[in-house]
Amino acid sequence: MSRAPAVVGLHRAHRVSGVTVSGARLARLAACPVRPMIVGAGVTMQDAGATPLTGAPGLSLCAWPQGADPAAQTVAVRGALLHAGARVVVPNDLVQGFVACSLLRHRGVRCAAWCHGNDLLARDLYERCLPLADSWRAVSGSVARTIAPTGGGTLPCPIDVPPSPAPPNGPRPLRLLYAGWLDGMNKRVLELGALADGLHARGVAFELTVVGDGPSRQGLTDVLRGHAAARRARLLGHVPLDRMADLHRAHDVLVLVSRSEGWPIVVMEAMATGRAVAITAGCGGAAELVRDGVEGVLVPVGAMDELAGRLASLARDRGALARMGIAAHAAALRSLDARVLGPRFAAFFKEAAGAPDRSEERSPGAIASRWGRMLGALELLGDCPARSLSALASAWLEDMSVRGWRETEDGLELERGATLAIRLPDLPTAADRLVLDAVARLTRGGVGRIALYGAGRHTRRVRRAVERSPAIVAILDDRAEEAGGPPASLFGRPVVTPREASRLGVEAVVISSDEHEPLLLRRAGDWAGERPVVPLYAAACEGDALVPCAVPAPHSFSA
Repeated sequence: MSRAPAVVGLHRAHRVSGVTVSGARLARLAACPVRPMIVGAGVTMQDAGATPLTGAPGLSLCAWPQGADPAAQTVAVRGALLHAGARVVVPNDLVQGFVACSLLRHRGVRCAAWCHGNDLLARDLYERCLPLADSWRAVSGSVARTIAPTGGGTLPCPIDVPPSPAPPNGPRPLRLLYAGWLDGMNKRVLELGALADGLHARGVAFELTVVGDGPSRQGLTDVLRGHAAARRARLLGHVPLDRMADLHRAHDVLVLVSRSEGWPIVVMEAMATGRAVAITAGCGGAAELVRDGVEGVLVPVGAMDELAGRLASLARDRGALARMGIAAHAAALRSLDARVLGPRFAAFFKEAAGAPDRSEERSPGAIASRWGRMLGALELLGDCPARSLSALASAWLEDMSVRGWRETEDGLELERGATLAIRLPDLPTAADRLVLDAVARLTRGGVGRIALYGAGRHTRRVRRAVERSPAIVAILDDRAEEAGGPPASLFGRPVVTPREASRLGVEAVVISSDEHEPLLLRRAGDWAGERPVVPLYAAACEGDALVPCAVPAPHSFSA
């Protein structure tokens, strides 16, 4: 029997992350352990100790200096993978890993892309990075369909499922558990307030425990303040991975109200423990596995009143709740157990390791084509000086023993007219396309002067859309002109307070935020007047149905 290839998985130093929890579980997978490597600017073992990967077998680090450009970051990852003796690399969501694998492909290193997310940032990753992979799997059918109509397939994270479910808890207040990242866009955690209100209005005795951290923690604290004062809700913050099983056993139902997920690990953990789950249709692989009324409760995204009613019924029928827990455990044992999924991971890594190194891949045209794909991926990390790209390309050619190339003003010229460019391609991201689409719809409707509302992280991410849209004449921000606020201009547009919108002749407003979009929508209602206000991410209500805001269709790939 041939030896399994040395597999290394790349991770960020995130304390609350399903991807790092997955890495911790794969590190202990008997069929094919994956050695985790934490990468990032200045990361230390102290940083690693705060993540779910602490104590994982084979854990290593790859650090680069603060301020290193994307090419330098990639060089650091390339060196760390060589030092680790990696033959197969699972980059997860690390762009540097995809590019480093591509730089090392001629040395026999292969890329196995395990795709987790289903939001716009994940779609950028799939469009730019999957063409560099040798094989791929998605954690759920919904992620797989986002990537490509055929090929790849699904592979959820393996869980060590106990042989029998934990016994149900006795009669007492219905104990609900939320665990995960606290954000308002994908996880929609602020809706836990509406859920708690609905349960209280129905006279249900309940206790809601929230585990995790994130940008919406303060907002969630605010919406649960009354319930916390009445001891119906509590926020615990970060909880180590080894304590989660006890938390699941101590609660009756796991609650997740997300708009978009891949395959949420916390749902797997709850089912493996023998606990029912209450989830929304946006919960990715969990929504594909959980049958409504059998392993748990499944409701549309945003349907918190319906969810409160369903949970109120379970609070009155402990027998039904216990049966759901038993069914959930059986489903986990059948579909999620490490003994079932381990051989499938081994086959996935073997498939990637066996991808051939064809002689035609060394032709000048093929080298230039692969370099172009690498540039598209690197662009997701930010700007990169031409001199750094030139040094990276030169080192790659020398490592492949390519001869006869010369450096020109445009790039590195190979034989037969092929050239390795030394400038990023300036491609729009999925978020850019959302802004461009919103602007196009407004201008078709006769609007000529548009402002973005929000001068934060999201607006900086859509720089290309702003620069390509002459109809965008200003950026509005509540903190403009304040000390410590945004700069006076961004991308050639003035950054001003909303009260300046009339002076600038602004006719319509596009909300430029993901995490804070609901808040900015409410604020815009105070000053926008008759101007159209267009969100990019929020669901639009049509009657009683929630219809997700349209997003651009992904490109097709052949991995």
